[in-house]
Amino acid sequence: MWPPSILFTTEKLSKPKQFDEWSSFISPVAEVEAITAERDGLAAEASIWDMGSLAFFRLSAPSLLHRRTPRLIRKEPVDHWMLSFPKRRLLPTQAALPIRRKRAERLLLHSLGRPFEARMESGLIGVIVPRHLLGTLSNELDSGSQMIPGSGRGAMLIDYLLAVERRLPALTRSEVPQLALATQAMLNSCLSANGEPRDEARVPLSATLFERARLAVQLNLRSPALGATELCRHVGISRTRLYRLFEHHGGVIRYIQRQRLHAAHAELSDPDNMQSTGDVGEALGFSDASSFARSFRVEFGLSPGEARAAAQAGMPQIVSPSWPVNGKATGLRELLWRLST
Repeated sequence: MWPPSILFTTEKLSKPKQFDEWSSFISPVAEVEAITAERDGLAAEASIWDMGSLAFFRLSAPSLLHRRTPRLIRKEPVDHWMLSFPKRRLLPTQAALPIRRKRAERLLLHSLGRPFEARMESGLIGVIVPRHLLGTLSNELDSGSQMIPGSGRGAMLIDYLLAVERRLPALTRSEVPQLALATQAMLNSCLSANGEPRDEARVPLSATLFERARLAVQLNLRSPALGATELCRHVGISRTRLYRLFEHHGGVIRYIQRQRLHAAHAELSDPDNMQSTGDVGEALGFSDASSFARSFRVEFGLSPGEARAAAQAGMPQIVSPSWPVNGKATGLRELLWRLST
């Protein structure tokens, strides 16, 4: 059995705390507003499976409004695609029965790089897909509707999501990469207007340019010269164009720093890495150990030494400073950022 990578529930929390804890959990993605009286008690649950290149999720929460605002985008600058299907709640005795779908069913497609508002009545299942994983298809999706009819290829996607939801808990870890590749292929086929990936020459270059810039950052993380000027040279674009590419990622410098910090965290979590924490930071472009430690703590909520000790002890590798450390509500922000790399 393959359990969720992230599991959060308000079930064991006191009613006065449930709404705030759910809001805190979901905060990297959206700001939450209660539509009725759920502030007095909110029965909500989230299961998220990290599939390596993408993530599958199942959420259950009643009558909530989720907003991704420009302010939140600046604070949490990721721009993945989130494809979801509103699914009615099932009683345990109904779980194995065929689902009769209504004609009005729709898939919801949102970019986390743009503001949106969505109402959640009962439950959602869906996938979070890095923008770069869909390549130039992302440009086609940018100009399309956020609502995908539940007919034709939309119906195929709904059936596929429901099948993945049923299959995931029974997977072995060795089967996960194949399922991730199959999901990527299904999305590329069903989301494209003509059922096939678009010719790259026929779409805008923004996605291609950002992918080139992203790869240049990854290949040059250890270069002291890595910055806006160096990226412009690698990608072959002006500084103004580069700034526009990274506008929704907190800016060029912030993006580079976060990638370096996450690379440092990965190295400190490797039991075979014997470098000192200061040497790890220095190798990734931080001028001194104290500035590295300060930036690391702001990003992850713990020091480089504490991160290494936690990994060696088999504890959860990421603790976000804005979440309570309760063993359940950690990892969503880190998952979103890992998918960006």
